[in-house]
Amino acid sequence: MRVFGRFLYAMFAVGVFLLAWTYSIDLMRQNYYQDVFGASLVDENSALPDYYYFYSSMPDYHKDDPVINVDQNGYQVRGYEIARTIFDEDDNLEINEFLFILVYSDSQNLSNLDYLVLSENTGDDELKIKLIRYYGLEIRVSIDDNMSYYLIPKELFLEADFDKLEVLDSSENALVSVSAFSIAETDFTIKDNIEDYYLANGELPTSEDMDELAADNIYPRDSSVASNDYLIKEYIHIFWIAMGIYFTVLIFATYFIFFRKQRGRGKHSLKDRDAKEI
Repeated sequence: MRVFGRFLYAMFAVGVFLLAWTYSIDLMRQNYYQDVFGASLVDENSALPDYYYFYSSMPDYHKDDPVINVDQNGYQVRGYEIARTIFDEDDNLEINEFLFILVYSDSQNLSNLDYLVLSENTGDDELKIKLIRYYGLEIRVSIDDNMSYYLIPKELFLEADFDKLEVLDSSENALVSVSAFSIAETDFTIKDNIEDYYLANGELPTSEDMDELAADNIYPRDSSVASNDYLIKEYIHIFWIAMGIYFTVLIFATYFIFFRKQRGRGKHSLKDRDAKEI
């Protein structure tokens, strides 16, 4: 029974360690974004487009002009085209297209913002996209419930003739409602451009090759934005503080649960032995 108890304690200690590790990494990223944006998530002093620090970190290619661009009732709704490149077992290039949805407001409360919904005014087809908070910041981003991933496959947006966009709160009240909405295959241009370049050059384009693409505003993933190397260099002290607290608590807990108890038992055993000898 004692061995089983120690095993459970070890498993519990490992679980808490993983939580502390994950929390410290998330806290490092939160501090990074707070330092970059300050009170507003739109950096007015930067020459970069709005929300660049979010969509440009997605793999592998993106456009800085949004496919979905809605401003209503103090809310800003953006949908950015993202393309991922994959080579199959036969070394054939596959390009998968997605949208990355952002909803932001510098004046409205986002705490109860829940879904972005595309629907048909004259039909029953509907696409419902869950929106979640991004790293503790006051912004909501899309999440694929099935894949637990920020990017939503392009095909879902084109499976019906959606002509209405809504942003709903937790009570399904419409905070944003656009009845003249439209989205089409021609809105997505990254795939065709990357394929044409690959066929002509036998390799994927890098940041130096973007001017050779037929369409403007297509860029590769910006590895300098919220990169792991930057976070580690600038915010590693947060990680060490979290680990220091964890190991300090672990040492004291282990001592009081196991070693102090055993020392107490040892003293009682000596007293019992002396009493018997008397």
